[in-house]
Amino acid sequence: MRTRGGAAVQEARSDGPSGHARQEITSTAGELEGRSSQGVPGGEHKERKQAGPSSRYLGVSLDTAKSAWDARLTDPQTKRRRCIGSVPCEEDAARAYDCAAMQARGPDAKRKFPGDIISELPATLGEQRKQRNSSRYIGVSCHKAKSAWDAQLTDPQTMRHRQIGCFATEEDAARAYDCAAVQAHGSGAKRNFPGEAISELPVTMGEKRKQRSSSRYIGVSWETVSSSWRVGLWDPQTKRQRHIGCFASEEDAARAYDCAAVQASGPGAQRNFPGEAISEAPETVGEQKQQRSSSCYIGVTWQKAHSSWRVQLTDPQTKRQRHIGRFASEEDAARAHDCAAVQAHGPGAKRNFPGEAISEAPVTVGEQRQQRNSSRFIGVRWDKRRSAWCVRQTDPQTKRSRYIGRFPSEEDAARAYDCAAVQAHGPGAKRNFPGEDISILPVSMGQLKKQHSSSRHIGVSWHKANSSWGVTLWDPQTKGNRQIGCFASEEDAARAYDRAAVQAHRPGAERNFPGEAVGDAA
Repeated sequence: MRTRGGAAVQEARSDGPSGHARQEITSTAGELEGRSSQGVPGGEHKERKQAGPSSRYLGVSLDTAKSAWDARLTDPQTKRRRCIGSVPCEEDAARAYDCAAMQARGPDAKRKFPGDIISELPATLGEQRKQRNSSRYIGVSCHKAKSAWDAQLTDPQTMRHRQIGCFATEEDAARAYDCAAVQAHGSGAKRNFPGEAISELPVTMGEKRKQRSSSRYIGVSWETVSSSWRVGLWDPQTKRQRHIGCFASEEDAARAYDCAAVQASGPGAQRNFPGEAISEAPETVGEQKQQRSSSCYIGVTWQKAHSSWRVQLTDPQTKRQRHIGRFASEEDAARAHDCAAVQAHGPGAKRNFPGEAISEAPVTVGEQRQQRNSSRFIGVRWDKRRSAWCVRQTDPQTKRSRYIGRFPSEEDAARAYDCAAVQAHGPGAKRNFPGEDISILPVSMGQLKKQHSSSRHIGVSWHKANSSWGVTLWDPQTKGNRQIGCFASEEDAARAYDRAAVQAHRPGAERNFPGEAVGDAA
């Protein structure tokens, strides 16, 4: 018996001609005091509602450990709760409960979906997982660790499972089973594809990997560490494999083997391309890298750390390499070397471009960066961290650099410097634009942000966190600002301030729109 809101609900089950039936008797607590349980036919037993606190269905509860819905039913014989299964959907768990209730108590059992036609029990999580891991073919199963389909056959002699191989597709594994079954049991063996002609065993994943790593050429193999084709040649003297080199293409590696074999064993050596004339060995991967890092010009090398071309020159006095600079292009680095060589050794120095007239050395990478960060105006420089033009001026009293402000454009920063220079040093101060009339200091980025965050209306300010306009009103009792609300537009916030000021019984209070009639607050 259970009490719910002053009323008691009693559930009983009676055996009749139609089978098991359930009866629910609802009455108040006072009526149950004088009523005995003898009037209920067939006896009764108490059954708790099996729905969990997180489900609206009978006999369904949420299993947080499995993240699934459990369906449970009270067994009429043992009087204990029996687990039906776990399913991902709450409705499927309720339908599973209906199926189990009908099987245990007959068609008159209490169901959550009485109108549904029950055909079969929904698949549980374990059954779904088993369906994913199993196969519809004979002798095939999913190998979860290798993410492949495993084919196995029972050996007729040892009566044990024999491993055939792992395959990428389920069909290849089934065909591999058919081949092995015919070889072991004859043509009458049970097969997955009895109508197909068995030609050869499909290629397993291990054989595919071996094919990718091996080569069809002599002395060539794939090296996964360097991602290149490695060439090795057997040395008859040391009785060991001699490393020739690593190559980008398989054909280059095969030709490199032919060159090394002819040099070691003579023209009669076994070759990959016997019809081709051997001229010279192809370039290895290391030689190609060395060519990319070196230069065809004198005194120029590639510097990988700075991604630029470095120029060095031998000093005639110290006999040491002197650093000239780093350049973006190889030709600029070569011309910089020519300029430095002529300055150090005279007109007869060895040059990269002897026919060109030497005017001036090209601009280095550091100078280009400095030009980008500097300005053509006085007192202006680029602030990389804040992405703005910074203005500074020397104070005539303290002789120190004084910060003026940051500006979005270089010209505004230069005009701001002119204004500050005239204020500090007078009309004769050095200026960027001497012909212009200095009237107002340009607006800095800080002032722009302040203008954007403030408002021209009374009691209105910009809330950056909410991206809206906030309204506050001064409360004379608490001596503090009272929050009115946040609004999307500045005008709505100003009108909300006017309404709040009038409602605070201050008709003569200063308003944003004194000519407008104040309505009700939105």
